[in-house]
Amino acid sequence: MAFSIDELPFGSYKIIELSHPSGSAIQVIPEYGCCLHYLALRKYGRSFPLLLTSKEYTKFESRLKPMFNGAFLAPFPNRIEKGEFNWQGRKYSFPHNDFGRTNALHGFVFDKCYHLINEDLQAGSVTFIYNYEGNYREFPFPFTIEHRFDLNEANLVVETAVTNKGDASIPFGTGWHPYFHTGTPVSKMQLQAPGNESYLVNSSMIPTGETATLDDFDTLTEIGNTELDTCFKLKEDLNSTTIFDPENDISIKVTQDQHYRFVQYYTPPTRDCLAVEPMTCIPNAFNNGIGLIEVQPGIRSSSSFQIELF
Repeated sequence: MAFSIDELPFGSYKIIELSHPSGSAIQVIPEYGCCLHYLALRKYGRSFPLLLTSKEYTKFESRLKPMFNGAFLAPFPNRIEKGEFNWQGRKYSFPHNDFGRTNALHGFVFDKCYHLINEDLQAGSVTFIYNYEGNYREFPFPFTIEHRFDLNEANLVVETAVTNKGDASIPFGTGWHPYFHTGTPVSKMQLQAPGNESYLVNSSMIPTGETATLDDFDTLTEIGNTELDTCFKLKEDLNSTTIFDPENDISIKVTQDQHYRFVQYYTPPTRDCLAVEPMTCIPNAFNNGIGLIEVQPGIRSSSSFQIELF
């Protein structure tokens, strides 16, 4: 059976909903950074909502926006120390937006207006695009960024593609900032990580250059009271994070392709959700270069991840 696509009012925005009669569905807010606002996948003959979300626009504004909930992050995920970086002999400086720290946080496309450019209701696919003209002096490098969502009953594949529209190479990194929420407290959920090399950070959450081995989650292990705000490098032979919810007897797997070599885990103080953030680079990559992508003029660079319910 074919998918359907609908436009739903949501405060000052509109939601684009792609849904299947089986119950799998996504909701995207194109006018707010192509935010993935809702995801439901199917198991046991019914659909399971998997992300922190709200039907109330006021809650979206007051809680979810400040959390970067569901946001796509570019031209860098996470932080740039003091917002400053050098590129090809010139110094650039982003505004500080890191909640009391003197850093730049999560790039600038997370609140930009995207446009739907393609839909395939037989395949369950929608694609959105944002065209950046290079008009910020802190990043005067024009590019386009596209997000393609391919949905079926039990999984969602998201591809991000960046095209350099300028005449010089540009530094780039991308990420996604979901909060997985199934109604089960984080303390009861189990986590298995695809790597145990973590990056140590200073009081400003900037990597120090040192790493540590954290093997607490080499196998499925209850999160308990563990507090996480940690970036891991994926092992060469592993690329999936698994979350097991024992109360609903479901597992969520986030699989990253070869371009998403890092993942950030975060447990917010509310302990009602878990952020699993695929990233192409580590924090402060514009300065430390770890995972940084250099996109040449006219070149299209893509990366993808998959969310699977089993």
